[in-house]
Amino acid sequence: MLARTAFNLYWLARYLQRCELTARMLSIQVETLVDKPIAEILFGWERLYRSLERDIPQWQTQDSNEDELPSSDSLTLCDDLTFSTVNPDSAWACFVRVRENARQVRYCITEEVWSSINLTYLEYRDKTILDVWESSPQFFYRDFARDIQSIEGVAEATMYRDDGWFFYQLGGIIEQAQQLCSMLLSQHELLLSHRRLSTSTWVSLLRCYYAKETYEHVYGMTIDPRSAFNLLVFDSRLPCSLNALLKKLQATISDLGEAPNLVALQQIRSAMFSLATQVSHISSGFKASLESLQSAQNIFTQIHEDIFNAWIGYTVEEAPVN
Repeated sequence: MLARTAFNLYWLARYLQRCELTARMLSIQVETLVDKPIAEILFGWERLYRSLERDIPQWQTQDSNEDELPSSDSLTLCDDLTFSTVNPDSAWACFVRVRENARQVRYCITEEVWSSINLTYLEYRDKTILDVWESSPQFFYRDFARDIQSIEGVAEATMYRDDGWFFYQLGGIIEQAQQLCSMLLSQHELLLSHRRLSTSTWVSLLRCYYAKETYEHVYGMTIDPRSAFNLLVFDSRLPCSLNALLKKLQATISDLGEAPNLVALQQIRSAMFSLATQVSHISSGFKASLESLQSAQNIFTQIHEDIFNAWIGYTVEEAPVN
């Protein structure tokens, strides 16, 4: 497979996952604007921005003792995270790059995948934040996330399981893993100064990962932060848990087989071993857990770079000979 094709498929999946998570988080966040205390609303905005490694705009900063958060501030933040062309992590900016990457590799994806992407693009391209705000914004974000999930479902059902599929899988796995690590780290850092919000914020995080019902089934109705953390990190039966993503990553790397840059490939295999060790060392001590989580996030970042070196950015001397 051409390195450029692998690159496009990898980033197609990454941007698709990033767009979906942002839409899911915004759906949950705008629900809090109706009847939640201002401290919880601000926590949600800060967690979302931190997870994207972006600073929350300074004009958004409010005194948490205020009776209410001006709706214009939330509207502006939603616009920044949804339709902004200046913010590269806005949901729409990510989806535009999904479509562009898909356009570059139309010969490697099915007609059904391309049609799903294109129809979603046409449906949302002329919308503005005022269109969203005039009705029920949480339903807009819910529907946007579901449309993206439909694209992922069509890809799962129709794409041929060749190298193109494996690179697409790799992009999605790495993006989900880095997002999850970032969300959990942001959650903990913010709770250090918002301890009284602990339970409610874990509920919203579980909902973001479609894990609230699973949590209630496994642990019961009472939300315990440690149990929620364990579910999202360790439980491999939860498809988006860190442990499940690690297993998917190991299987996908194995399916791809050898790489032009064998040194980088060996670094990936070593990094996955280190990653498994870090995840297994996450303990009941919250501070130790987060140190291991930070290390895991760094390893996922290193694997991302090694994937590029192994299959995409290799030198002419390393190129395979037919």
